[in-house]
Amino acid sequence: MTQSLMTQGLELMLYGMGSVLVFLSLLVVLTRLMSALVGQTSTELSATEPQATPANREVDPRTLAAITAAIHLHRRSSES
Repeated sequence: MTQSLMTQGLELMLYGMGSVLVFLSLLVVLTRLMSALVGQTSTELSATEPQATPANREVDPRTLAAITAAIHLHRRSSES
């Protein structure tokens, strides 16, 4: 009786570990496939449309002054 219980335990362990291995392998393959598809799609989009990046735009002087004042106030309030 103990032998069959041990055998059942080992079989259950092997089935469980096998199913986890198959699931994780499938997950890795599908993740790489999706990554390749997204990389291809984003390359096509960036080639067709130039996107505005923060380095390409100038900041309005009033906006820059407001940001500077807010940072100054924040630093002054956190010191006390």
